[in-house]
Amino acid sequence: MLFSFSCSDYSVFPFYGFGIRRDCGENLVVPAEIWEIENLEVLDLENSLLSGSLPVSVSGLKNLRVLNLGFNNITGEIPNWLSSLKQVEILNLAGNLVSGTIPGYFGRFRGVYLSFTSLSGLLPPDIGEGCNLEHLDLSGNNFVGQIPASLGNCCQLRSLLLYTNLLEERIPREIGLLQNLEVLDVSGNSLSGPIPVELGNCSELTVLVLSNMFNPYDDLAMAKGDQSIVKDDFNFYQGGIPYEITKLPKLRVLWAPRATLEGNLPSDWGACDNLEMVNLAQKFFAGEISISISRCKKLRYLDLSSNKRLAGELIEELAVPCMSVFDVSENSLSGSIPRFYNRGCPNVLTSDSYSVEPFNPTSAYLSFLARKVIVGTYFEFFGGDGPILFHNFGDNNFTGSVLSMPIAPQRSRKQIS
Repeated sequence: MLFSFSCSDYSVFPFYGFGIRRDCGENLVVPAEIWEIENLEVLDLENSLLSGSLPVSVSGLKNLRVLNLGFNNITGEIPNWLSSLKQVEILNLAGNLVSGTIPGYFGRFRGVYLSFTSLSGLLPPDIGEGCNLEHLDLSGNNFVGQIPASLGNCCQLRSLLLYTNLLEERIPREIGLLQNLEVLDVSGNSLSGPIPVELGNCSELTVLVLSNMFNPYDDLAMAKGDQSIVKDDFNFYQGGIPYEITKLPKLRVLWAPRATLEGNLPSDWGACDNLEMVNLAQKFFAGEISISISRCKKLRYLDLSSNKRLAGELIEELAVPCMSVFDVSENSLSGSIPRFYNRGCPNVLTSDSYSVEPFNPTSAYLSFLARKVIVGTYFEFFGGDGPILFHNFGDNNFTGSVLSMPIAPQRSRKQIS
């Protein structure tokens, strides 16, 4: 049995695991009768302006499978009686004011969404014991300490979102055991050490975010009138990006600006048949741009800016004419700017190119980045609609003149160079 309230306004918030956020915009009086419905399986009271502690009446719903109380004003700690709800698979308390720590038994749920709350403390080291998790979102909190190695036992885990916390030390190599993992986001923490080569065993990985240029909570924090959630923490890794990662066959997004990575720019990108977005800006990479990345036919966003020691010449095989964003500024590149091969390009990506599908974290990230990066935050100043091109070759050692603008006809509607 499903108990849900009809709301007129639906809005996309892509970092929220359910994909669609209800917005009722009014106080909701919960009828007392619902606590007596023994066969109730789904309780959806999202964004209903509920306040106070988590209603103890919920503990009587022994057949409950989905408890969605996201984006309310619920306060207090997560109560112990939640462990008595043996049938619960999905728990969403995101966007509330719950505090304290999280219990280890949360690992038995399929989906746990606790982003943008006031939770803190250590992540339970045993959260991966007897694990059934498919989606775990603990982002936007104040968790400290290590990422539990026991998460490597969560063999069904598809998305692990830990961004914007205070987590330290290394990414556990046990994460490489998660062969169903599609999205891993650990940006905005204080992690260190090398990127584990074992991540190359995550054969289903499509989105890897190690550090980001912007805070994904900016819009939501401003809407809530709370700027305290906006943090400025960044990871401080050592070494480079293992080629085991750049060769992942299903990788679509590699997002790792300002992550103190160094060494030579990755030279082996495998077949990269699905790669669409690469951001390795503001780091300490050296070496040259490999011809291997020219095989990434779907690549539409490539930012290698501000690496300083990146040298050599640009190769004409790069699919720059098809890219919406190509930024190699503030490096030590030399030679002339090639004509680049003018090739047929796939469909132009716009803000509406990606739809957010429920329980599909990959589509959520692609939608978010397409909106924020291609036609959103970076380019709002220029206004208008349709695709925008941003090609930046500035602050290098190029010689000669630009013989032709590297734009394919399919991309020629609007350009910033």
